[in-house]
Amino acid sequence: MTEHDSAILSAFRNEFTRAENYERNRELKARLLERGFGVTKVIGSYIENFQTPKAVEVGEQSFFVSNREDVPQFTEVVGELGEEYNQDSV
Repeated sequence: MTEHDSAILSAFRNEFTRAENYERNRELKARLLERGFGVTKVIGSYIENFQTPKAVEVGEQSFFVSNREDVPQFTEVVGELGEEYNQDSV
């Protein structure tokens, strides 16, 4: 973390089934690895739709992503993947 940019990202969304979420995460992990990023599975929790009537706390599998090859577009790539997988934050 002190030597390379990093992010935490997931493809989980509460509106999908458990099986669908794991499949989405499998796809996301493959796409991150394809770009040469380091990927470590972590378990966390998040409040989806924060400060809205639909707010709900969810536990989910996420990825700690390390830009170990210092790819210049790391921030953009991770941000685009977050949008593509409908994440509230990255």
